[in-house]
Parts: sequence; C-alpha cells; structure tokens
Amino acid sequence: MGPRLIGDRVEFDNPWVELLALPVALLFAGVFAASPIGRVLLVPFQIQFHELGHALLAWLSSRAALPLPFGFTFWSEQPSRFTGLCMLFLIGVLFVRSLQERRPFALACAFGLLVSFVILSGFVSEERSRMFILCAGLAGELVLTTLVMIAFYFPFPDRMRWDFFRFVALLPAAGSWVSAVSLWRGVARGSRAMPFGSLLGDGTGDLERLMYEYAMTEGEISALYGKLALSTVVLVVTTYSVFALRAGRKLGFVPAWD
Repeated sequence: MGPRLIGDRVEFDNPWVELLALPVALLFAGVFAASPIGRVLLVPFQIQFHELGHALLAWLSSRAALPLPFGFTFWSEQPSRFTGLCMLFLIGVLFVRSLQERRPFALACAFGLLVSFVILSGFVSEERSRMFILCAGLAGELVLTTLVMIAFYFPFPDRMRWDFFRFVALLPAAGSWVSAVSLWRGVARGSRAMPFGSLLGDGTGDLERLMYEYAMTEGEISALYGKLALSTVVLVVTTYSVFALRAGRKLGFVPAWD
C-alpha cells in the first residue's frame, strides 16, 4: 500500500477512529471550556449553533429566517405558505435521497424534521411557535452540536467530503456542547448564573423575552434546558457506546457475540 495522498478519502469504520476520536475531542473540549481563554475561543462557534437553532425552528414553523454570523437572526413574525412549501420540498428531497442511498442517519434526520414541521406548522399556534423559536437558540447549542458529534460516525455522500470535514467539525461541536452542558449543570447547582442578556447588550436576550413575554420563571427555564442537556448526554453516550463496542470487537478487546 502506497503513501496516503492529500486528496485520498479518509476511511469510515476505522476502529481506532471510532474508539478514540470522540473521547479525545471531548477531553480537549473540557480543557477549553474550563479555561477563560478557551471559553472565549469557543464563543464564535457557540454563536453559530445558537443562531442556527433559532433559524431552524423558524423554518420548521414556515417562517423565513436568516441566521447571521455575528449573533443575530432575522426571522419573520408571521408564517409564510411559500416558506413552508420550500421547507417541505427540501425535507422531501432529503427523505427520498436518504432512502435511495440507504443512509440511516440522514433518514432519521429527515423523519424528525418532517414530524417537527407538521407539528410546528400545522398544529402549534403562532404565538406558541414564536416562544419555541426563542427557546431554540440555547437549545441549538445542545441539540445541533449533539447531531454533529453523532454524524461523525455516519458517511455522507462522497461529494460532501464528510470523511475529512467531520474531523474539522468535531472539535468545535464538542467544545460548544461541553460548554453548554456545563453551563446548565452549573445553573442547576446554583454555581453558574443564568445566561441573561444579548450580544447587543440591550437587555433583550432570549431568556428575558421568555420571562417577560411568556411568563416563564427562572426555575422553568433551568428545568427545560437542564433536561435537554441530560437528554443529549444520554444520546451521545449511547451512540458512542454502540460504535465503541463495535470497534472493540474489531480490535479484539471485546469478544464477538455468536
């Protein structure tokens, strides 16, 4: 076997990668999240997941949205039938291509998006869906980062070069996730303050709006994100355990089941 070239594909199903990549990324993420400088370096990545969280819930609610890279998302207050049809078309394309290419992770994402779209666009009131969009920013720091870490183990179409870019995405996702989980764990224990405020510094952050416009209490907010954080921990641990066991069998560390 000759030397690996720059353009070569990085193989999936490598047992050492399955076994070590995520723990190493989480270890580095923990070191970053534990230091003031590291937390500052993670902020730009957290902002992207935060704003994408807002935008995704807006799109699933049939609202036009534009997430911006400096900590702000424009989204329409009123649902749009055109936006809803566009979103439904894109979900349909993802669903069909996932079936054709037999990609279980993409198929699960497409199914989840479809169910969310039907519920948010068809059964949830406009006022309630606005509240969900506000909640989705901080939720995106937990949920979207979790999806990136899980996606690390699943191949995408070759044209996307996910074999390589999954390594680029893993550390920022892990760092943002560890930071978010640590935040809500600290809030639950009383050692961290609620993340009030916004980048604009005008007192109109997501949590303020949830409290003033929708009468949510600090306890309800802490419980909401605390339970969500715990759910993502369970999902990450479960996914890693499955692939780590598979890798252990390949390497002979774990006896194969007959």
